[in-house]
Amino acid sequence: MTDVPSPPLPGLFHIGWVVRDCAAAQQELGARLGAGPFLSAGEESRFDQALVNGKLTPFSLRIAFGALGGVLLELLEPLDDRSPHAAFLAERGEGMHHLAFLVDDFDQRLATAREACPGASLLIDGTGPGNPVRWVYLDGSMAGGTVIELLERTPRAEAVFGRFLELVDDALYCCQGRTKGEEERRPPATMRIVVLSDTHAPRRWKSCPPAVASQLRGADLILHAGDVCTAAVLDELAQYAPVTAVVGNNDGPDVAAWGAAETASLAPEGLRVAMIHDSGPAAGRLPRMRARFPEAELVIFGHSHIPLDTADETLRIFNPGSPTDRRRQPHGTLGVLQVADGALVDARVVEVT
Repeated sequence: MTDVPSPPLPGLFHIGWVVRDCAAAQQELGARLGAGPFLSAGEESRFDQALVNGKLTPFSLRIAFGALGGVLLELLEPLDDRSPHAAFLAERGEGMHHLAFLVDDFDQRLATAREACPGASLLIDGTGPGNPVRWVYLDGSMAGGTVIELLERTPRAEAVFGRFLELVDDALYCCQGRTKGEEERRPPATMRIVVLSDTHAPRRWKSCPPAVASQLRGADLILHAGDVCTAAVLDELAQYAPVTAVVGNNDGPDVAAWGAAETASLAPEGLRVAMIHDSGPAAGRLPRMRARFPEAELVIFGHSHIPLDTADETLRIFNPGSPTDRRRQPHGTLGVLQVADGALVDARVVEVT
């Protein structure tokens, strides 16, 4: 290892903390240390294009961000045994895994790290095609004993991570006993979106069920992912909020005449959303949807009646399930999305039966 000077790093972006169970860790850290609130990055974050120690090694994590004092904490739950996080958990147990920094001079810092430790592989290399934000993990030999994550500061990176950094700002205001006055920065307005699919009227949907209606009240937008089956359902939904719908395989001419198309694209609060009823088989669904909707950040679909919320580095896909035809699922469900400033702040599957 050579002594190559490097400029000081900017302020800390977040602390990466590996955990066995993301939900349990949130509860424990909240109870013991007052950490929170936390925001989930989805049920599954997939990293299909990352290199681990120089080799293409797809892996999956469950990730949540939360405030701990004045610091942003990233909780990382390994969902398989292929990631460095899984190896860390097996060898050391839960605990601090890395320090992360958003840097403007990403290429210069990466070159300096490589020069300081010739021949060493990056612990994780996320700089290849398919990564929306270029990022790397420098292992201990390249970073003075501590794993360091470098992420390139770009407008997209700030849009993706800005909603998480606001958690720290809000926590600091609460700790200081302050309220945000008119002269101070206000958080962006949040749009509440209710997502439905596979209502199958009139066989399954005679009229809007009370539990569904309670979720629709206060919605800013309603999305229906197809198999409405009668256009009257869309008219009923439109009494609560504006509706965008796509046609399903069981929809007739009246649903199409209402205005539903095979696919839909929209940008509520700047978030690029695509909709389709049938996304095809579960195998290969994420890359298939990415190819079908290359500009989308979120794809909403239905057809299977099975709730799903999953993501990889470039795309999140969401199926709300069915509120009225659960088939083999334990509950009827719908989805509730919170969108602000071009980002998906929260996505939940809500049980209504």
